[in-house]
Amino acid sequence: MWVINVRTRKLEGFHGKELPRYAILSHRWSAKEISFQDIRSWGFSARRWPNKLAGLRITAIEAGIDHVWADTCSINNSDLVELSESINSMFSWYARASVCYVYLADVYRDSGAEMKTRPTVFWASSVSTCP
Repeated sequence: MWVINVRTRKLEGFHGKELPRYAILSHRWSAKEISFQDIRSWGFSARRWPNKLAGLRITAIEAGIDHVWADTCSINNSDLVELSESINSMFSWYARASVCYVYLADVYRDSGAEMKTRPTVFWASSVSTCP
């Protein structure tokens, strides 16, 4: 399993090792997602990180979690064996995560106060509705 270290912004592999405490991201894929290869080449360069991953990183740091997993960039899909193993392991990875954060592209963090009094902000998200 590959996770991103939130401090170094680098991928760390935990294959056959005890996993660190990690947060996992649940989200809808957008047209432009960053890949495993992107993360490997970018490293600590913060200027290229999309809001989705930057927010995941900050939220995990605030919660005292040092590692995160996101399907779009934590799976090396150029290795078919690894891809197959990842797909078969995904349910257990979600189950073992310390926390699962959900990213809704059209609900903003500063909406939090409003969501407490008007949950329709959350429920009105176009991302949370199923076709």
